[in-house]
Amino acid sequence: MTDLAKSEFVRMLKDLYGESQDNRVNAIFYFQRGEHRGYCEGARIDPQKLRERVFEALREKGVRREKMIKGIIEETKSTLS
Repeated sequence: MTDLAKSEFVRMLKDLYGESQDNRVNAIFYFQRGEHRGYCEGARIDPQKLRERVFEALREKGVRREKMIKGIIEETKSTLS
């Protein structure tokens, strides 16, 4: 996986709790449409499990959502390295 692909993937995760509503909506659609699958397969991450965790975090609000997404990012970064 290229550095650009890793950066885009992590950016989409961060956008899930960011301030910009447009970016949040785009990030939600990114995972809803399954656009993350290619990156997951390249990094040996189960795309369905990741999608489930993302939507579990999206059911939360505020700091709790941010904390859950940051946990996903940390786990994902260790896999992407």
